[in-house]
Amino acid sequence: MKEIFFLFIISGITFVFFIFILIFGIIKKKRKLILTSILFFLISIIIGIFGVVKTSKKTINKISEIGKPRNGNEIYESLLGKPETDCVKILNYQDQTIPKIDYAIWLHFKTCPKELERIINRKKFNTEKISTKNLEFEQPNSNENWFEPQKMGDSILTFKYYDERNNGQEIYCSKDSTEIYLKDIAD
Repeated sequence: MKEIFFLFIISGITFVFFIFILIFGIIKKKRKLILTSILFFLISIIIGIFGVVKTSKKTINKISEIGKPRNGNEIYESLLGKPETDCVKILNYQDQTIPKIDYAIWLHFKTCPKELERIINRKKFNTEKISTKNLEFEQPNSNENWFEPQKMGDSILTFKYYDERNNGQEIYCSKDSTEIYLKDIAD
């Protein structure tokens, strides 16, 4: 960023020299000064164009970096923070790509009870133990149906948190606290 700023400063200074020398050359009616001012003008233009090209490249790189899909670990850390243990293994995920259309981030992972405790202590979750009999879940927008907390046994633990705007998290956990399905809802 400093390099681009420096380029634009140099371009501006050479442009000021162009104006100053051009006016001085016209007043003194000296052709050499007018030609020298044109040289400063060309240098100013070249440096300015170089600065614009550098700025464009950096902007394009930033935009492409932002548009790059996140992997499961990046999603996990953005939603739940950096794990304190190395027991987290991401099994499946789907990121929210278009807000309002993709209203949730979906995540399936294995973990240890200590990490689950850290996650649960971050917010005031409502906890409930529910039966998985006749339990159905909507699926992420994908070709495969992998969001199936009901496969974790005859009953599971649920942890739900919603704020005043109905954004929140739903965590479906196996009884032994080692397998998690998470749905992060953001409008």
